[in-house]
Amino acid sequence: MKKPYNEKYLSKRPFLIISTRYTPVASVKTSVKAWGANRDNWNRTEVPVIVDRVTAKHLTEADVIVDIMEQKCIKNRDGNGHDDIVRLYLNKYANDITGAVATWTKNSPDVREWIKAQADERAHEMIAGIAADASIIEYKDENIG
Repeated sequence: MKKPYNEKYLSKRPFLIISTRYTPVASVKTSVKAWGANRDNWNRTEVPVIVDRVTAKHLTEADVIVDIMEQKCIKNRDGNGHDDIVRLYLNKYANDITGAVATWTKNSPDVREWIKAQADERAHEMIAGIAADASIIEYKDENIG
């Protein structure tokens, strides 16, 4: 059976998954007709979970999925922008994420090499960007003088 997602992309690093649970408020009489139509009759609870692999069930049931290492939004049912959602949840659950990432890096043998490779790649991108900026500045200086 073909999977609806790329399993390699959604595994081997930590993901923050937010699901929302709705329960009736304690004072609401659920035996009354149309009690659920009023939003004030519901308690909304966010349930954060940090996993190292996103499954099809996560993709179906989650409201928000954030790739912690890449700081990208994989899924977003809210109407807000993806960057806003990433910032919101990474800040809101920072303590949980820090502990989970520390455990993940300690237990995974390839993680240190992966982190080093990511850091090297980003360093090369930054150096290339700085070199490109410097060549633009030199070109402008040559044209001015």
